[in-house]
Amino acid sequence: MNTRLVLTVMIVAVLATVPAAAQSGTGTVSGTVVGPEGNPVPGASLMVVGTRLETTTDRLGRYRIAFVPAGDQQLFVRFIGFADQTVDVSVDAGATTTLDVAMAIGTFTGTVTVEGDPILAGQAQALNEQKTAPAIVNVISSEQLQFFPDTNAAEATQRVPGIFIQRDQGEGRYVQIRGTAAELNRTQIDGEVVPSPEGSIRQVALDVIPSDLLETMRVSKALTPDQDADAIGGIVNLEFKDAPSQRTLIANLGGYYGDLRSGSGVQAGVSYGDRLADDTIGMLLSASYTDIERNTENFEADGWEPEGPEEFETRDYNITRERLGFVAAFDWRATPSSVYRIKGIYNEFSDQEYRRRVTYKVADNEVERELKDRYESQQIWNAYFDGENLFSNGGQLSYRLSYAHAEEDEPNSYDTTFIQEDVEYDSFFDGKWFRPNPTNEDINEFALDDITNENNYTEENTTIARIDYSQPFATGKWQVGAKFRGSEKNRDVEVIAYEGDDIFLADYIDPGYHEGTIVQNQYVSGSHFNPNDIGSVLALPGVEGEKDLEEDLADYDATEDIYAAYGMTEIYLSDSVMLLPGLRYEYTDAKYDAYEFDEDAETLSPISGSNTYGNFLPNVHLRWAIDEQSNLRSAVTRTLARPNFEDVVPSSFIIQEDLEIERGNADLKPTLAWNADLLYERFFTTVGVVSGGLFYKDLEDYIFNANFTEIRDGDEWRVTQPVNGDSAQLWGFELAYQNQFRRAPSPWDGFGIYFNYTWTDSEATIPGRDGKYQLPGQPESVGNIALSYEKGFFSGILTYNVQDEWIEEVGDDSSEDIWVDQHNQLDFQAIFRLGERWSIYTQFYNLTDEPYRRYIGNTNQPLQEEYYSWWAILGAKFRL
Repeated sequence: MNTRLVLTVMIVAVLATVPAAAQSGTGTVSGTVVGPEGNPVPGASLMVVGTRLETTTDRLGRYRIAFVPAGDQQLFVRFIGFADQTVDVSVDAGATTTLDVAMAIGTFTGTVTVEGDPILAGQAQALNEQKTAPAIVNVISSEQLQFFPDTNAAEATQRVPGIFIQRDQGEGRYVQIRGTAAELNRTQIDGEVVPSPEGSIRQVALDVIPSDLLETMRVSKALTPDQDADAIGGIVNLEFKDAPSQRTLIANLGGYYGDLRSGSGVQAGVSYGDRLADDTIGMLLSASYTDIERNTENFEADGWEPEGPEEFETRDYNITRERLGFVAAFDWRATPSSVYRIKGIYNEFSDQEYRRRVTYKVADNEVERELKDRYESQQIWNAYFDGENLFSNGGQLSYRLSYAHAEEDEPNSYDTTFIQEDVEYDSFFDGKWFRPNPTNEDINEFALDDITNENNYTEENTTIARIDYSQPFATGKWQVGAKFRGSEKNRDVEVIAYEGDDIFLADYIDPGYHEGTIVQNQYVSGSHFNPNDIGSVLALPGVEGEKDLEEDLADYDATEDIYAAYGMTEIYLSDSVMLLPGLRYEYTDAKYDAYEFDEDAETLSPISGSNTYGNFLPNVHLRWAIDEQSNLRSAVTRTLARPNFEDVVPSSFIIQEDLEIERGNADLKPTLAWNADLLYERFFTTVGVVSGGLFYKDLEDYIFNANFTEIRDGDEWRVTQPVNGDSAQLWGFELAYQNQFRRAPSPWDGFGIYFNYTWTDSEATIPGRDGKYQLPGQPESVGNIALSYEKGFFSGILTYNVQDEWIEEVGDDSSEDIWVDQHNQLDFQAIFRLGERWSIYTQFYNLTDEPYRRYIGNTNQPLQEEYYSWWAILGAKFRL
């Protein structure tokens, strides 16, 4: 297929739909909706009484309704938390009438204003947008994001029904939606796919992104045809700050404290925005910085036998993490019907890790002491230009050109290992802790085993061009669009192993290391290598290095071009029922270059692969407004998930001696899914919502790692390779309730509650195993409960997050399945407002000292148990 021709046809087809003439006998109404203090009200719903014409305000409170019948009309305006407004307007045929609407405070709400109750106002905005959305979506406003004690974007998502997060060193990292593994979900920035800085996966570690740069977070659980289809679980869209409606200045500074060995750090942020040239030009500059030192302690075990593991490790981590983010946004309203934007977003995350590990090799009568000295940085940045043009007939043309870059750099990582042999053990397992008890361990007997030096670099560059056109008509609107997304990704891994004789740990002890007890005071870490001595050891006579060719198997170059086109329409079958049918087509053209390594011959040979496929993806959504406060929604959608790059590149590792092959699979198909959703939601004028829904997913060609045999030159070889499974099904329900008790007598009217619970079950056919099994990445239960209080100068929230155990990795049978244990975490935040400008805030995390725990087969065989204790932040914020 000539892909350039396909793209050209798509764009021409979209442009050809742009009509030039207005419908006779109708006009357009436009204007701004503001609150009691004159602030814009984004997300307000407006409807022309007696018609099916409706819209919502944008982030600047602006709206536009076309095809309004000429003559005297009434405009009905609603925003949760404010009193409903009905405003008279006279419409002239073929003309645009300007009508600004001022909302009033509801009689029960007290002071629902940004100045008075900022958290409540932000929640009202989010609920209004959720209520009027055409599809199933959860919205979190910037005020809510700052209200919850969450430091990065991943942690902010866990407050949404059906979401749980994978953690690293106690912080949230990967997002999983409705029981689907992280690779089945998609992360976007301002509506576009984010390239992943990691070489083995497509998903993005959201601990890279600070939450205080976000304007809104939207989680789409049932996709519409105008959205990228590669998101079976859903899309997490991180909308970064834009130019505000009026001058703003926000600055904060805080200090960090970690209870485990007194970690310390600082966090800071500043944001300035304004509107210039009679409000036609908007600008925003925002920055966020975090620098903290953390400590974590764990044990890991492998090779479980009835008497205990064959290998047992204790690990002590000292980590310094920096998180840096910038946003620069500009918009220009050239005319009342044209707006253009330029925006740049930069996020950087660096991690300096010192890991001191003691490995008790009980089966081999050895003890190893290892120091890992690793610095890793990740960068994600993107820049885009987009524009919107409105036509006299109510049509809207939008377009965007964007470029995004992601990279992960790990320069000069060193693992230095010393070993003592002929160690005698008197080990036992007491049911909770394994006691290795090496009876003759001696620090003077540890000799250098090896030093491994790694240099790893991965980058991905993505170019996106899209064009969309929408056209309202008397009973709804239709929309078409085309999009190109091209990605180039490469990974380069270089490993050099050094060895030397007669080099002993006792001569290079780190005097600054505490050498005390770790892991709940159950083990002694002891003496370890000084990282400052690595250069001295490598310079010793007889120390020689050799490149490890096997590690070059991780190298690859990949290109992936995706061409998409869609059409959809919103049809109002009645004043209360909206139907949204549509169709999306995506065509994928991918090429891969990798290597094949023969261990016996020690040769590395290039190998290539490619894959092309096209998918038709129909979607249909139904929204029934049962009454003014209630919706019943349903959806049937078709989505997909493309394989991870590491799985699809055709690398091959041939182990001649053992007749084994490990290889990728360039012929992997994408996982496809039919999704069905049913949701009821009722919104409260006290700024709240109760909702309940059912969901079902039927997955085809689910990807698993398979073990099988094949005949080569008359020999039977054992092959490990990712393959497409037969099918998998996932189903469940979710419940949510949140409300502010504004009708209660004082002081109880300051209380609010947030609650959500999701139950999920699944069945999957796993290659090589009989029967049906639970999908990886699927906990049965996930839930949140939070109690908030906001009144006067004080805002506070206590949150409790729970999630069940889930399968992380599928083994050859159930006894080899690796599980992540249940996780329950208690967090707290309090904000004290000192007048209109200043506030003091404090945040406490993991107050129950919840560990991270993994096990194999059953809970009595732990693979890892990691502890963090609690940590806290105390700071001050200024707002102009």
